[in-house]
Amino acid sequence: MTDNPQRVALGSFLRDLRQRAGKQLTEVEDLMDWYDGKASRVEVSGRGIVPAEAEKLAEFYGATASDREWLRELAIAARKRTKPAHVADFAQSYINFERQAVEISVFDDMLVPGLVQTAAYARALLSTSPRGQLEERVRDRMGRQAILMRADPPEVRILLGEAAIHQQVGGPAVMREQVGHLREVAARLPHVSIRVIPFVAGAHRALGVGFRIVRVADPAELTRVYLEGLTEATYIHNEDEVDTYLSAFEHLWENVAANDRESGSILRRNMT
Repeated sequence: MTDNPQRVALGSFLRDLRQRAGKQLTEVEDLMDWYDGKASRVEVSGRGIVPAEAEKLAEFYGATASDREWLRELAIAARKRTKPAHVADFAQSYINFERQAVEISVFDDMLVPGLVQTAAYARALLSTSPRGQLEERVRDRMGRQAILMRADPPEVRILLGEAAIHQQVGGPAVMREQVGHLREVAARLPHVSIRVIPFVAGAHRALGVGFRIVRVADPAELTRVYLEGLTEATYIHNEDEVDTYLSAFEHLWENVAANDRESGSILRRNMT
């Protein structure tokens, strides 16, 4: 079972605005004359709210003009089940979750995930962006990494296929810098762990299937799996399906990937 990405984004963004404004769920329910628990339900699912209510909340939260416009488009899109026109990056809903995460687990066979990319690597990946947007998109991607430096950072586990550090994104110099950055992040940030699945591991159950598992704890315990394609994203929230991905990740992390020390050695060898 999957979520409408715009509903997911709407609920997540409302939660982000509320927390930034320092408001409590009970204050929201009093303002909106909602039953107990509805504010939490809206933030978890994005359901049960109309655009006029979203605009009222934006005013209550003191949202900026750009945030209000983004919220209005999400609210309309969530009702119509269509994608808002200016969501050029359909991963926006994932980014909202990422900001609130307490745990993030990422598996990618071929690419280094955005949270640990260098600017040069990101620039090479985003080089096909529309004219004039490249540097803005690189800055946005680098800005996402701020969650790793905050006072209460999420626990992050990144699982890479060895191909991700051999794929010459941007060329040899860019890749040397990128691999060096991976080593530095793993060494410097105790809440970030990076492991590599070596080529010699052979076939495994998630080969060719990249995914991200994000857990948030406020206002309710919530774990979702995020899958991204070229033109759309899918969220999985059914417990059995989420458990399948959790089980696959744990199996790869514990039984297939090189351990922390060996992964560090693989990264070091690929800096030359």
